Amino acid sequence: MPTDALTSWDGALAAGQQAIEQLAPPALVVDLRTCVATASGHVMPLPGASFLWFATLAQGRARDADDGWVASAGRAPLRAIARAAGTSDWWRRNVRSKSWKALRAHEGPVDTLDLWEPSLRKGHADCRRVITAWCAAHAPGWARWLVPEMKTVVTDTRASYQRLTLHPERITVLG
Repeated sequence: MPTDALTSWDGALAAGQQAIEQLAPPALVVDLRTCVATASGHVMPLPGASFLWFATLAQGRARDADDGWVASAGRAPLRAIARAAGTSDWWRRNVRSKSWKALRAHEGPVDTLDLWEPSLRKGHADCRRVITAWCAAHAPGWARWLVPEMKTVVTDTRASYQRLTLHPERITVLG
């Protein structure tokens, strides 16, 4: 607890309450209509592709209580988020990625969609970086739940996956 918080009763109470809040997992709300993510009421400033990837992870975790792993290049969940968020003014102002635009516009089978994978990987890395920095500045205790966890599976090819470790009951995806 910062020593300046102990100079008054109100300061100590506020600092204690903040410490308690950071020990509990946040309630995550991802609104695809407004393209805003909040953690226990605090807006997470996620730009363009970072928001879309974070929304994909939130939806994957909310729907799959077992593990919630999402393939980094998994076209079907990415396209679902692109289509849900793609009608907003936010999309027109913030999404510059050709891959995300292609996901939204593509009408054929998702397997036939040609994506520029390095662009998606960069967006995923940017998402982790932005959330890590936001947690460090606002709620360090929440990083373990909000910064995407990663794993790589090597078989004939190399596939990477990410997920949120936050319990599905703490995640709401709107829209």
